[in-house]
This record gives sequence, C-alpha cells and structure tokens, in this order.
Amino acid sequence: MTLGEIIRHYRKKRKLSQGTLAHATQLSRVTIGSLETDVRKPSWEHVVTICRALGVSTVILDPTFRPHLETALKKIQMKEFASTEKALKALLTELSQ
Repeated sequence: MTLGEIIRHYRKKRKLSQGTLAHATQLSRVTIGSLETDVRKPSWEHVVTICRALGVSTVILDPTFRPHLETALKKIQMKEFASTEKALKALLTELSQ
C-alpha cells in the first residue's frame, strides 16, 4: 500500500472529501489528489498536517509498520475483524510483541 493509498483510506474512512481535507490542512484539493495518487510526495510537514486532520498517528507511515498495516487492511476488507478499530488494536498488539 502506497503512502497515497493510506491517505485516501483514512480520508474516506473519516467520510471526508478531498476538498474538506484540503481546507482542514490548508492545502489545495489538487495537492491532496496528487498525494493520494502518488503523483507528488509530501513533505514531512504535510504528512504531519494531514495526519492531524485525519486523526491518525504518523507512525502508520513508518516503512517498518506499513507491511503490518497492509495485512490489517486486507483482513478488514475480508471482514475478518468486526471493525477497523479492532483490527488496528490487534495489529498494535502484534507489533508490541
């Protein structure tokens, strides 16, 4: 899963449009779209701003964490967990072992 796909996933999970996220982050809608499609790579400052607006930790973007996140997201898509929250709790438990 790319950085852009992760941003899109959490934006949609929060039921935000690209325009709403753009307004919350003071970035343009075109910039949000370019980040989500991996046309542009965000600066660290933009990553922090976007994560704050989405209410997620920047740790989800850590390369060592991303394979585990991909596994959790696949399990969510396959309905192996009742909710995203439960899947992420299971993921965090796995990572702390």
